[in-house]
Amino acid sequence: MLSTAVTDSPPLAADAAGIRKGVTLSGPGRDVWNRITREFHIDDCAAQEVLQQVCEAVIRLEAIAARVRTDGEVISRQGRPPLTSITA
Repeated sequence: MLSTAVTDSPPLAADAAGIRKGVTLSGPGRDVWNRITREFHIDDCAAQEVLQQVCEAVIRLEAIAARVRTDGEVISRQGRPPLTSITA
């Protein structure tokens, strides 16, 4: 259940930082977790799991964005040269 009350107590089954035990979040994913758990007290496993999945997706998206910033937008093709996008 979500409540809008800001609380100092972490979500159930969480460590002192508010991250569920067994969950390792870094960088942008941890930032999202911290921002949401500061504003909402999430005290049920289903909501914590959804939030964890969102945070993990944020981490993956940031990694993909970093790769695109480095390599540009590229489509890899098996056995053929990659296709690069047209940039403006």
